[in-house]
Amino acid sequence: MRAMIALQSAADLGPGGRAALDELMAKTPAADSVGYEEAAVGGVPGWWCRPADANPDAAILYLNGGAYVVGSAQAYRHFAGQIAERAKEAAFVADYGLAPERPFPAAVDDAEAAYRGLASGGVSRIAIVGDSAGGGLALVTAERMAEAPHIVVGQKPETVDFSDPSLPQGFDADKINAGIAVAVKKIEERGWHGDTCMITPDDEGSAVLQKQLAGVAYDCVVIGGGLRIPPKGLVLFEAVVNIVHRAAPGTAIAFNTRPEDTADAAARGLEAI
Repeated sequence: MRAMIALQSAADLGPGGRAALDELMAKTPAADSVGYEEAAVGGVPGWWCRPADANPDAAILYLNGGAYVVGSAQAYRHFAGQIAERAKEAAFVADYGLAPERPFPAAVDDAEAAYRGLASGGVSRIAIVGDSAGGGLALVTAERMAEAPHIVVGQKPETVDFSDPSLPQGFDADKINAGIAVAVKKIEERGWHGDTCMITPDDEGSAVLQKQLAGVAYDCVVIGGGLRIPPKGLVLFEAVVNIVHRAAPGTAIAFNTRPEDTADAAARGLEAI
């Protein structure tokens, strides 16, 4: 590869240089044990490089170089395939948006979307790898993903049966909503991001939670005590736990006793990872 690069004329890092770089990278030999498949992950097009003996729970997100202007997943697939073969892990080469057609922050947004797509697809360990400009993009993506948010899941307060004797006297929707606001604030005070997903106790609520978990790679799901503690909520509680297992495998699960101790619950969940 170094010998071939040495023979090249000065690199054109504008759109006019795309064909030349693609031609150069296409000369990388394909890895013997790797299969190549064009696909999309998280809505981002690219190429899978799958070794025959790949670990099914892990993957590499590969981000190619090229000054954010040149380079393509198709041209880099054999290069990434060589890494995948040695790591014994499948690699997805993301065809992230290039300038000037798709200027900043398109590349960053695409890399994050691909990462989240891998996570929501059941990959529990993701290595982010890149060369040159792709290396910088890998660092940015890793930093952003290190700040992946927490989500608090509970029953929509307005649908709670407050006549249930297992609930505290005087409990109402306004008090629950106030407690949720305190929970989110305490999570953010720890430098984390917090989302809430208050669901209705029916199929529509289950669909809302599934969609939320599929769209964001959360590092911890806190299931509220209002789902877990009342005996009448057992069926809904079981449904929520199973949805989290299916839609966010590998994500930490924690349980609070009341909204105000949600941040402590999230901390316990992360320590268990």
